[in-house]
Amino acid sequence: VYNAMITQNTGEDWNRAKINLSTANPVRGGSHPNLSPWYAKLVKTPLPLTTGARNKSFKYDPSMENSYTLDGVNLMEPVSVSKEVLNEVDRKLKSGKRKVRMIKEAATVLGDTASVVFNLKGKKSITSDNQDHKATIMTRSFPVQFRYSTVPKLSPHAFLKTYFKNNTDYPLLAGKTNVFLDNAFVTVSYLPHMAPDQETWVFAGADENIKVDYKFINKSKGKTGFFKGKGRLNYESIIDITNNKRREVEIVVWDQLPISNHEDIKIKMIKPANIEDNPKIKMNKQKYIEWIYHLKPGQRVKIPFKFSITYPKNKHVVVR
Repeated sequence: VYNAMITQNTGEDWNRAKINLSTANPVRGGSHPNLSPWYAKLVKTPLPLTTGARNKSFKYDPSMENSYTLDGVNLMEPVSVSKEVLNEVDRKLKSGKRKVRMIKEAATVLGDTASVVFNLKGKKSITSDNQDHKATIMTRSFPVQFRYSTVPKLSPHAFLKTYFKNNTDYPLLAGKTNVFLDNAFVTVSYLPHMAPDQETWVFAGADENIKVDYKFINKSKGKTGFFKGKGRLNYESIIDITNNKRREVEIVVWDQLPISNHEDIKIKMIKPANIEDNPKIKMNKQKYIEWIYHLKPGQRVKIPFKFSITYPKNKHVVVR
């Protein structure tokens, strides 16, 4: 349901007025945190070597939820979806009933996607009370695709995402999106600007039925073999994902390698090895790593992650 919220405090009530709307004011929505480029740097002063079960730099802090973005989307506090609502969604997904149908058109649109004017059909009454008054532009059903996405290093939640195509003649302007599953409100998300025929993913809240655990195992000094005058640090962690749902789910798991900003800093991935030969693992230029899994009901997967940083022995390296 595509709505406009109209507020006016001109001192004059608009009684049965013809209203045209243009542009929109994008606001933030909710999703999981985004990975930022991670750099290994040489410094003059050494930092203490942290050992033990978990490194402080990887400690999960709920306040971080508002500090990262994914695909330009800011994170708000995760909202859990109830098991009853998700089970009903699962049942409807299995039925395969995903027909597109036009229900109502409440406006016509003029201009291109950079400058849009919506002519609301009929006449509207908007009082001068500085309160929001809802005006419906369009109601439509779309076919969708579902998957889960998680960044265990930054958040212990798996987020449901929906993929759909704007198959209307309307540009969908960027703004806050209220997400409902079977008429139950679950979270506030964000819809990016979408031109006609454009496709996108929209977050639909955290699902507690997908268990996500991130364990930082160790940060230690390692041997460099034949490379004299070199120091090496080994970082090791493990990601643990369990599907507690009654159906198979597709989930994307994200982590990252540091990026060297100096020619004397060499970073090597140890686990997983040979990712270029594994179609389920991808890595981009920012060194973001993407695992894709299809987990059966009750299935658990552990993802070992280990890398080394080699640097001049008379220098010190930090990763932040």
